[in-house]
Amino acid sequence: MLRRFVLVSVVLASFGCLLATAGLAVAAEDRSTPRSSPSDAGASLAPSPEPSPRPSLAPSPEPQVVLSGKVEVPKNTTSGEVVVFHGPVSIDGMVEGDVVVLDGPVTVSGLVTGDVVGLNGPVVVTRDAHVVGDVMSRRAAVVEGGARVDGQVRQISGTLTISLRLLGFVLWWIPVTFSTLVLGLVLLWWFPRATDAIAAAAATNPGASIGWGFFVSIGLPVLVVIAIVTLIGIPFGVGLMFAFGVLYSSGYIWGAWALGRFVVKPPRGRFAAFLVGWAILRAVALVPWLGGLSTCAAMVFGFGAVAVAAYRARALPAPPPQPAAVPQT
Repeated sequence: MLRRFVLVSVVLASFGCLLATAGLAVAAEDRSTPRSSPSDAGASLAPSPEPSPRPSLAPSPEPQVVLSGKVEVPKNTTSGEVVVFHGPVSIDGMVEGDVVVLDGPVTVSGLVTGDVVGLNGPVVVTRDAHVVGDVMSRRAAVVEGGARVDGQVRQISGTLTISLRLLGFVLWWIPVTFSTLVLGLVLLWWFPRATDAIAAAAATNPGASIGWGFFVSIGLPVLVVIAIVTLIGIPFGVGLMFAFGVLYSSGYIWGAWALGRFVVKPPRGRFAAFLVGWAILRAVALVPWLGGLSTCAAMVFGFGAVAVAAYRARALPAPPPQPAAVPQT
């Protein structure tokens, strides 16, 4: 009953916000539209001079900000500023603005109207490239013969590189921490029996949880590739590919829950156990290299615990039917 009440309240509140927003938009449109008076009726009958044509301004290209992934600007295309925290960047077209990569290689073969900055990775400017600004990198940039760089080619000091890398890491850590906390609390509140079953599977059969976790973690990408290769399974594969973020986040959350329940034993509450496991993993995530290993381990173990718990639920025998009550005479 409480869940239904909260769900209905959230839906009604969202619907009310939409109605209020629509009402404000209509009111603003009505205020911005001039109202004609009777004295203007005669003037409105007179032909008004045609407005002089105004030059249309081309929309500025959208910037690309990527936390982790590859960014490509193909030939004959234009992009706004490119900012990548982790991943390779290849510029074959035009970038209006700067190209800043905190961790990853940069290859420029087109036009960049701003600076090119590579903090941790090689920077290559090919012979067909043109950089209007500077080329800055922690390592020595490779500028091929025939490349045009209007600014300077220089190396960045190690202190600045470390500071910017730490800033990018923190900007990545904060949203991941907040999103996993919210999603974990929602899952624990919505599926209390499943959380207990997952904790029991992780505690009583950790070896199977690890094995099934590796199988699921590797099998999902393979399943997506097979589905996309076959024409019939393309919609399923694409949908599963977009769901990867939620799937792997849930695996990480169940891994944090299993860790927390290992530390905080029953009859202590579920939420306290989850918060302990979540806090441990998010603190370890601040340590370079070790944070990535702990994240992968939590996802693998969480996937495996879910698989073992699901198998146990299917293997349980169905409860025997209750005998019919005999009427008393």
